[in-house]
Amino acid sequence: MIARRANSNPQFYSPHQHSSPHQHSPLPILAIPDNRNGDWFDRARLVNPELSIVPFMLNFCARRAGEHTPETAETVRTAMTQSNACWTLRTLFATCVGLYTNVPEGGEVKRDQQDWFTAELAAAEADKPLLVAMHHPIHSLDTHHSGSRVMVEILTEAVTAVGRATEMAVAEHVHNYQRFTVNGGASVTPFIMAGNGGYHNLHRWR
Repeated sequence: MIARRANSNPQFYSPHQHSSPHQHSPLPILAIPDNRNGDWFDRARLVNPELSIVPFMLNFCARRAGEHTPETAETVRTAMTQSNACWTLRTLFATCVGLYTNVPEGGEVKRDQQDWFTAELAAAEADKPLLVAMHHPIHSLDTHHSGSRVMVEILTEAVTAVGRATEMAVAEHVHNYQRFTVNGGASVTPFIMAGNGGYHNLHRWR
C-alpha cells in the first residue's frame, strides 16, 4: 500500500527486494493502484483528493531507472518505471492490459479510461492470448466485498466493442484466493481473484 508512506517499506519493498534468495537484481514488478492507493487519507491537508495517488506514481512510474524513493529505505529494490497507472504489457507470448478501477466500492471507471481500455484491447495482437488485470473483482463469493456489477459492465462493453473475449481476467481487492471459469460458448475464460498476498485478515467465503 504505497499510499500509506509509513507502511510502504515493510509492506512492499522489504518483502520484494529480491526476486529469489539467489538473485541480487530484482525483477521488475508491474502494478495497478488499488482503492487504498487512491483513497483520501488526510482530509485536513489534501486539498485535491486526486493527488493521493501521487505516492503510487512516484514509486511505480519513476522517470528514470534506478531511482531510490524515501519508501525504498535501505532495500536494494528501486522504483519502477512503468508508463502510467494504467498500462499495456506486450510480450512474445501474451498481451496484458492493466486498468485502474479507482476508489469506490465495486470500482468506478471514467469515460476516458473506458475508451482507453477498449482501444488497448482492440490493439492487442490477435494471435496472442489477451489478459486483463483490474483491482476490483468481477466475480467473488466472499462475505465482505463480493463481485462487482460495475466491473462486469466495463469488461462486457470493451470485449463487445472489439469482438474478442479475453483469455484471462485477474483481480484482487478481496483478501483471499478464488477462481471461476466462465463458459461463453465459443470461449472459456478463467477469472482469478488473488487478493490475499500474505495479508492476515482474510475474508471469508459465503
